[in-house]
Amino acid sequence: MPLILILDIFIFCFLGIIAGIFTGLLPAIHINLIAIIVMSFFASTNFSPVLLCVFICSMAIAHSFLDFIPSLVFGMPSSDTVLFVLPAHRLLKRKRGKEAIFLSAAGGLIAYLLFILVFVFSIYKIIPFIYSSIANHIAYILILCILIILYFSKNKSKSFFCFILSGIYGILCLNSPINSNYVLLPMLSGLFGFCLLILSIGQKSSISKQKSTIPLFDKINLIKSSFIGLIAGIIAGFLPGFGSSQSGFLAEKLFGKGNSKYFISTLGAINTINLIISIMCIYLITKARSGSAIAIGEILGAIEFKHIILFIGVGAISASISFFIVMKIGDFALKYISKINYTLFNIIILVFTGSVILYFSGFYGLFICFVGTCLGIYTKLSNVRQSILMGCLVIPVILFLL
Repeated sequence: MPLILILDIFIFCFLGIIAGIFTGLLPAIHINLIAIIVMSFFASTNFSPVLLCVFICSMAIAHSFLDFIPSLVFGMPSSDTVLFVLPAHRLLKRKRGKEAIFLSAAGGLIAYLLFILVFVFSIYKIIPFIYSSIANHIAYILILCILIILYFSKNKSKSFFCFILSGIYGILCLNSPINSNYVLLPMLSGLFGFCLLILSIGQKSSISKQKSTIPLFDKINLIKSSFIGLIAGIIAGFLPGFGSSQSGFLAEKLFGKGNSKYFISTLGAINTINLIISIMCIYLITKARSGSAIAIGEILGAIEFKHIILFIGVGAISASISFFIVMKIGDFALKYISKINYTLFNIIILVFTGSVILYFSGFYGLFICFVGTCLGIYTKLSNVRQSILMGCLVIPVILFLL
């Protein structure tokens, strides 16, 4: 490989990390938004398709590390981090916010290192075999998973109602006049971004001064919880419509880690592995399982094994650097968060994201976002887990596969 190409790969990898910091820290700004922008301008640029895909891959991994900070500090989780809030805030209230950030980042990094070992020895053969074995039964597997989630939900009737509502909403949105490449932007922004921002406007938050050191931790429990996250992340990565929150919820119930601080590591691992697996699935099973993966597939076209090895290497660099970045930014956020004007901050994010939605999907997209926001607010006020709103994708997938 020419030296100039290697340097270009590193440059685009670092640019992707910077973009991942941006999408991770700003509520309602998702990696899918940036991926869509990159994909939209691809035709008018002279950049190498491989380098653009390196950028997206690096951004996705960095995002999975950084998006924990808004969940902890701002109390504004994304669709992938809603399960973080309770165990992480327990530590935050005990002035151990830095420990929560460390556990999340360490879980993601350890799981990624384990993923490399597993991929090298088996996963690139196992996933295609498993997928071919269950391909005709995925709809029933999704139904079973949803039934388990609903069974363990505290408010079963309202959870079921919100799930069905989100499914109807998803069906209508996916059959709307909006370009299929852009329709997820207003959908998910409304359900998981705008609703939380609107509810947060005007709220005053105060955080006690946090401890600057991380207490001793059990290395065995940390590795074990990260491994559980690895397995759950793999499942979330190749099952259509089944995201990190759903996989994390099942892991919490099946492995009984809901009351343990190490469950934070499991969730951090799931977020990171889910993203890299969704990209790997383009090659392994010829299916794209995330907005980032769709963008990579559209830009690169034919995916070869050499591309997969490149993306794994880029992901390793991004994960390693992001681990240290999230610790530094986490320290800063915990120290200065009390000085931020939440109302102004949330309004700026709302206006910016609304402008992007208007640009890509028009006024119809803004209407979709408005309806999704109302549904998200209703779900939040009904004390229902927001992850249940992923029915907007799960139900259309089930109906399509049946």
